[in-house]
Formats: sequence, structure tokens, C-alpha cells
Amino acid sequence: MDVLTDLANYVKSLGMESLILTSRMDGEAREVGRYLASIALEAKFRGVPIRRGFILSGGEPTVTVVGNGRGGRTTEMCAGFALSVRGVEGVSMISVATDGIDGNMDAAGCVADGHLIDEAVKFGIDSISELRNNNTAVIFEKNEYHNTNGVDREQPKHSHGSIYLRLLK
Repeated sequence: MDVLTDLANYVKSLGMESLILTSRMDGEAREVGRYLASIALEAKFRGVPIRRGFILSGGEPTVTVVGNGRGGRTTEMCAGFALSVRGVEGVSMISVATDGIDGNMDAAGCVADGHLIDEAVKFGIDSISELRNNNTAVIFEKNEYHNTNGVDREQPKHSHGSIYLRLLK
């Protein structure tokens, strides 16, 4: 919760509104992404629970590995989000692994918006197939929608990977 409170305070210092949704989000990462997309879309089109600003959430989403690809919780969550907001302007998701690494890739998080899936298609990437194969890293690496800043494999793996959504109008 400290990370979320710090983010909320930072957003406020910039003169913007935020809402801490929960610090205990759990479930399959791709489904958490879809759920957060539904909240972002509700906010964009109805102004509920927030009209403009940041919806902050944290927790421990999981990934059930059935494929042999690369990626982790943040990329699977953002892929689920991106599939749900495809073609929608003004909503985005930033997902950060607070332990500095996401699954088996050198990234500390990623960004998703309404353009990500169409951009992946331009590279010949079938995002749904890659998600089924737990190979979501390719979606973000090709598009440069991932963050490798601050990757430190020596950090302990005790993350409460915080996620936050940004709504713009």
C-alpha cells in the first residue's frame, strides 16, 4: 500500500486526481488486465469511479504457465488490458514489477493502450496466440512498450507489483 499511497501523493502534487482501487488485486494476470480495462472504460465513457486521472491498484496477480514463451505478470496483465481497450483513445495502463523484474524477461514492467495490439499486428504478431503461449514479451519488445530501467536480478523477489491506469480526455 505504501507504493500506492506514494503514487497517489505524487499524482496529487502534479495537480491531478487519483483513486486507490485496491492493494489486494489477485487472480490470473490476463483476467486482472481485462477487469482493469473494464474499469478504465467505465471511467472514460461514464466518469465512474473517476472522470480523469489515475486509478491505482496493486496486488499479486498470477500466471498459469501452459506455454513456453517469455514474459511475466506485468506483460500478461497489460496484454489482457490492451486486447480489451483495442482502438480506444485516452486510456492506458502502466504495470510495474516492484521487485525490478517480470517473469523470465529483462523488464521491470510495460505499458498498454488502445494502439498496442494493432501495432503488434504490423509486426506480424498474433497477440491472442502469444498470450495463450505465455509469450507476451514479444508483444511489448517489438513495440518498445516495456521498461528495462532499473532491472536488478539481485533484488529479492517479494514484489507487490503495483499497477496503475491513466485516463485522459
